[in-house]
Amino acid sequence: MISSLMTQAAMDVSEVSVERLPPEFSDWADDIDAAANEVNIRGEEAAWKKPSIYRITRFARSHNEKAFTPQVISFGPFHYDTEHLKENEIHKRRALVHFLHRAEKPLRPFVRKLRCILERLQDSYQGLDKKWKDNPHEFLKIMLLDGCFMIEVLRLKEEGSEDYATNDPVFSLQMMPLRMPYIKRDMLLLENQLPLLVLKALLEVEDRGQTGEQYINKLVLKFCGEHLKATVPGLASHPLELYRMSMLHGHYEEKIVDCVPSPICETKVIENAVELRESGVHFIKSNHSTSLMEIKFNPDTGRLELPVIPVHDGTEHLLLNMLAYEQIHVGIGNEITAYIMFMDALIDTGDDVKLLQKKKIIRNSLGSHKDVADLFNSLAKEAAHNPKDVLNKVRSQVSEYYEKRTNKWRAYLWHQYLHNPWKVLSLVAAFLVILFTFLQTLYSALTFHLGK
Repeated sequence: MISSLMTQAAMDVSEVSVERLPPEFSDWADDIDAAANEVNIRGEEAAWKKPSIYRITRFARSHNEKAFTPQVISFGPFHYDTEHLKENEIHKRRALVHFLHRAEKPLRPFVRKLRCILERLQDSYQGLDKKWKDNPHEFLKIMLLDGCFMIEVLRLKEEGSEDYATNDPVFSLQMMPLRMPYIKRDMLLLENQLPLLVLKALLEVEDRGQTGEQYINKLVLKFCGEHLKATVPGLASHPLELYRMSMLHGHYEEKIVDCVPSPICETKVIENAVELRESGVHFIKSNHSTSLMEIKFNPDTGRLELPVIPVHDGTEHLLLNMLAYEQIHVGIGNEITAYIMFMDALIDTGDDVKLLQKKKIIRNSLGSHKDVADLFNSLAKEAAHNPKDVLNKVRSQVSEYYEKRTNKWRAYLWHQYLHNPWKVLSLVAAFLVILFTFLQTLYSALTFHLGK
């Protein structure tokens, strides 16, 4: 009897508590329950593979707002209609008009082509505002205007500016050297990316015989730098991804290892460049590759081979955006992050930069040695160390070499006495003086004993 009363009381309390829940909470609970019943791991994996263009986190942006914000031109919807960029929207329309004039085709077939890939283009942007999905025509306008503007800019280096007036404020030969560096900078910001699929669609409708994926990749790389190369099996997602691939271009030994209990997977701390030199490490400029991953260490000779890195006003923006891309886009790798962490370990002060610049590993166009040191030190603050760091093996080798006393003694002898020819002569002279003194003493002693 008592048990039945307690059960009934519990049911009454439960019913009362349910009745007292606000309807908003009940609706939310129903939505959560429905979502839990419809969990589809494969579907989630497919959905997360679609985005390649992301918004920078507020935390990262707070450290350097300017590094992630376009200053001259916007590409894509994230910075569209930004106040300080509006004045250049007129140039996008002019580029579209010139593009259509050269193609000798009306606008409608280009719109139809982009409409066929509308969903793929929208899915490229993670967190795309609802207004762009509710108004697909406005989204297509952005893709069309930005795509034609980018094509016109990329073609300037290859085809010149004959289709524009000689005094054109953007596309003339006189203005191109002044405008293009700023456009290039904005073109390589993560939030300001345009899917290269847009260019492919527009060029296919234009039908001038150059519509292949490799042609588009080469067109972008040539605009970003004459020396840039990248091996891409298909069309890159956007210019930033392609530029990142160019910085890793070249064949290098796979350094990623499974994180099992081993010395390689431990996070090794290496000393700065000056300290490593004092322990016998020799810094050598890599001559056979420009890839940032071509970092090799020979434990037998102490040779640490590093690629050349130019440091200029745009280096910070480039590295920060590629760093953010690696930390947001799952599966792309962590090579740029690993390089930044490695260089941060080598560089503590301006003296380390001075040493690496003397070895022609750093090409400093930024300013003082301290400025370069501050740059790499600040970049590392935005990076999260990965236990599967692709340069962990090199770190381990350098650390083990540094800890051997024989290497330090040998290096001390070299730096103190053997690297300067005058010191070598002084050392040899001192040795000869000691040797002759010993021989003279020995001769005197022998003469005394033999004579006696």
